[in-house]
Amino acid sequence: MHTVLLSAEDFLASQGGPGATASLAVQVPQSDDASNPASWNLNGQTAALSLPLLSTVKQVKEALSAQVLGGMPASKQQLRFAALGFLKDGQTLAELNIGSGAVLELSLKSRGGKR
Repeated sequence: MHTVLLSAEDFLASQGGPGATASLAVQVPQSDDASNPASWNLNGQTAALSLPLLSTVKQVKEALSAQVLGGMPASKQQLRFAALGFLKDGQTLAELNIGSGAVLELSLKSRGGKR
């Protein structure tokens, strides 16, 4: 099944224009992995963020890092939206049609090595 998205401009217009913001919920994973610093706060909580719809996925990750995850690098984070799968850093919330009430899932990137 293919999800049909509005253009970023049409989505922004439907949400109140270019200055519109989105209130998002991000489901943070529970991690007992000793290699992840305790300061990252991976406690299975749901984090609330409010960001402009013109924010990129990378900016969402940076806001999560600063507000919730105790400095976890954006490069270690992966965000997933159920309707679209994993999100690319350069895309904006408007391009992805992600508005208020959306729930994103955070997961940790694992690069090669042992699984």
